[in-house]
Amino acid sequence: MSTYHHGLVPKFHHGLVEKSAHAPTSKGLTHPAGKVTGIDESSGLPIVRRDAAHSPTDSHNSPIGKEEPKTGRDILHVPNDEDEIAAKVKAEHQGIKDRLHKAIAPIKGAKIHGSRDEKPEERVDEKIQDEGQNPRTIPDFSGFRVAVDSHDAHKQAADAIRKNFNVVREKDEFEKGAPDTSFHAHMMQVQQPGSDVSHEVQVLPKQVADTAEDTHDLYEKARTGDKGAAETMKGKNEASWQDFQKGQNKISPHGVKSDLLGTLPASSKNQNSGSKGGRGESPEQPKAGGGVPPAKVQVRTGVTVKMPDGRTGVVKGISPRGDVEVKFATGGRARAHSSQVQIVDSQASSQAPDHAAGTIYVDLDRTLAQAGHFQGKKHIGKPEPAMVNRIKQDLADGKKVKIFTARVANDDDGVARRAIEQWCQLHLGEVLPVTNKKMQDVGEILDDRAFHVKPNTGKLAV
Repeated sequence: MSTYHHGLVPKFHHGLVEKSAHAPTSKGLTHPAGKVTGIDESSGLPIVRRDAAHSPTDSHNSPIGKEEPKTGRDILHVPNDEDEIAAKVKAEHQGIKDRLHKAIAPIKGAKIHGSRDEKPEERVDEKIQDEGQNPRTIPDFSGFRVAVDSHDAHKQAADAIRKNFNVVREKDEFEKGAPDTSFHAHMMQVQQPGSDVSHEVQVLPKQVADTAEDTHDLYEKARTGDKGAAETMKGKNEASWQDFQKGQNKISPHGVKSDLLGTLPASSKNQNSGSKGGRGESPEQPKAGGGVPPAKVQVRTGVTVKMPDGRTGVVKGISPRGDVEVKFATGGRARAHSSQVQIVDSQASSQAPDHAAGTIYVDLDRTLAQAGHFQGKKHIGKPEPAMVNRIKQDLADGKKVKIFTARVANDDDGVARRAIEQWCQLHLGEVLPVTNKKMQDVGEILDDRAFHVKPNTGKLAV
């Protein structure tokens, strides 16, 4: 039987899909004249309701990617009937698989690890009846896994998928893992041109994919409330991630062995290949005309570095083996050996500004997002690029940030808060705390209506 768990991971049994025997039903049947509502017992022919015919998709008016009004979930399919969705994704499955295979074929260390063309009927019914989901918000009627053996392969695979499909929803937990399960995967909901259904694609470390297949029984127990099974499963997921990380310590993204610490050049103009004492220090360079050499530059937490793939971020941690963990302003983290990174700024990011010890409170409307007339709790304007980029950098530097808005002052139903959290995930890459109260942790307030007052003077700073 083919099942998904840990964030919808498939388990396969010799490539076969096992189904329980049942009497003939209308499930999976379609008819060009309309919706199949049952089977005539005497003739065995389908009963068709002609007023339920499904019209072709208008891509401009497609609801896919929009919010389902009743539950607040993302709409991932146009049809509103589970049987129609199941039939359509199954018909598209092989074509999606072929297209996916072609997209990632040139990428070293990435391959399709498994796929499933239908979701068990009992799980669909459980989601609809027990969990209250609308059928068109269920992501994994059809699913694929792409296993990778490096961070670089992950990035390339995700880019290839974006180029070859319409990605209607994306959640990247490849680096940090899911909070509840420690399942490390980059979830991408893809749609082929002209289609009115979508398919789930996971990009995940090979070790994590292998472990997921072995922990299916634990998942089933955890899903029914077994806390012990949930903790055991979480531990196995984290262990598989650590196994993946160990492999990255041996081979750098460029295929160079990195068992020893190497040179950390202070700038692109200083790239001598030697190192001093194997501690990640730059070799001493005499000043022109002799004299005292410049101060040694050593990688450390807070320093801005350039990764082998060209991305720039701030060092958040260093392992005893010399592997550095870097967080990017655009969200996400990556690791590389110190010999493979280049120091871009050894001063600015290591010198904490005055507010670094406190939390940054940033206003939403007219500060972080554009705003005009109030259009309802769920409506939030387009991001203001300058402030969004500044907050992303603050987060990359390890600073704490809260959304400071009156929108949640009378938000008993939580609608406004959920809308803000979704906006943050989309435009900032992570969900930020939301509050309408200034607490003692405040270090800085960014607001279009605020004025800076000189401490203990009562006078505005100009």
